[in-house]
Amino acid sequence: MEDVGERSLDDQKSLISGYFDKFYEKHAEEIENTRDKFTKDWNGIQAKFFETCSKYFGDITWPQGRYVGFLSIISCNPRFLEDKTFQVYWKNKKGFVPVAAHELLHFLFTIQYRPTFPWLT
Repeated sequence: MEDVGERSLDDQKSLISGYFDKFYEKHAEEIENTRDKFTKDWNGIQAKFFETCSKYFGDITWPQGRYVGFLSIISCNPRFLEDKTFQVYWKNKKGFVPVAAHELLHFLFTIQYRPTFPWLT
């Protein structure tokens, strides 16, 4: 493997970006199939998830907007609170549902409980 440490930052970024582009292109069909399966799995439990949240957290108001989970080839599942998006590792053995529920609960905590605990921000 090539040592990229001697390259400029722009060259390093270009090399990494190129790797990701090639990977996603090479695995496009498998990624699309995974996305379709994850979407079907989530659609099967979505209503129950939100009902259960209301049961345990009371009268909660989810912020309006579209929450989006993106597949990623990196296994770290970050969330981006500002635009209501999160990433899920495309080969996650547990599937999409547990990760999506976990990330959505982060959004809920941030929106509903941050005003109560401002020192946690």
